[in-house]
Amino acid sequence: MNIDLLLVGCGGTGGCFFSKMVRFLTSIEFHGIDFRFRMIDGDRVEAKNIGRQPFLLEDVGKNKAVALASVAEELMDIKVKAYPFYLSPDKIEVLDIAPLFGKTIVKIHNGEGVGELFEDKKMEF
Repeated sequence: MNIDLLLVGCGGTGGCFFSKMVRFLTSIEFHGIDFRFRMIDGDRVEAKNIGRQPFLLEDVGKNKAVALASVAEELMDIKVKAYPFYLSPDKIEVLDIAPLFGKTIVKIHNGEGVGELFEDKKMEF
């Protein structure tokens, strides 16, 4: 079985999802399940994010996707590819998300234009 995950947005909702998903991926890794986990977010960690998003003071100023990916790799030995930019139509090739078209996607980010981008590709939510 192969799992291909793309997390769009690493703030409040995406960060919560990330924390739970990393724990899940750690448990399935030992059962021979292959996965690819990628995340994208163009935002940087700000001091106001600490406490309500899964970041530490040392993360302030870092890109949110990069900060979370480094935690997954350092603490849980989970490889996560971080893309430090916002999702836009011109980034589809870079992200290699075309193979996901037609698959079921759980959309947890409410960023402006994100849903429309996926709907244009006739993806299911």
